[in-house]
Amino acid sequence: MIATAVTLFQRQGYRATTWRGLVREADAPWGSVQHHFPGGKEQLAVAAVELGGTVVREAIVACQQDAAPPDAIRAWFELSAALLEASSYEGGCPIAAVALETASDVPAIASACEAALASWVEAVASDLRDAGLEDVRAGDLAVLAVAAFEGAVMLARLRRSTTPLLRTAALLADEVERAINR
Repeated sequence: MIATAVTLFQRQGYRATTWRGLVREADAPWGSVQHHFPGGKEQLAVAAVELGGTVVREAIVACQQDAAPPDAIRAWFELSAALLEASSYEGGCPIAAVALETASDVPAIASACEAALASWVEAVASDLRDAGLEDVRAGDLAVLAVAAFEGAVMLARLRRSTTPLLRTAALLADEVERAINR
């Protein structure tokens, strides 16, 4: 159910994803839904955001293994571009749509979204600090990377092209390279 929710939220958002659609897509027995998610769709959404956030954070960290920060950023965006293309541009960020729909009126989901994005920022910032950048500069560039990623995913989905992700990765990697070599 949680993995199915991640996929459906990526494709159609939180509000357009119904309980019936989730149960049908997950091929789950209707009775087990209340048992596992007594807090309803909101509880499931928090779990889905946590899972989606963890998956992306783990991808970021995997891209950082044995790679300089500029190469790690390129690898993260290239991986995301490949996944988006493989989904026929229906996938995308597992956090963005849910965050935009729920930030103002569902505090538990908004908090889970913020925590997920903060974990991505911290993963990037940690890699940049390890490369010698001071805390503030590493943090600023990490926020820029996550914000650029979110915008590039949106543009890539709209244009049905990986170009926004790949171009943004190249520009961001250049900026990171300059910051490290200063």
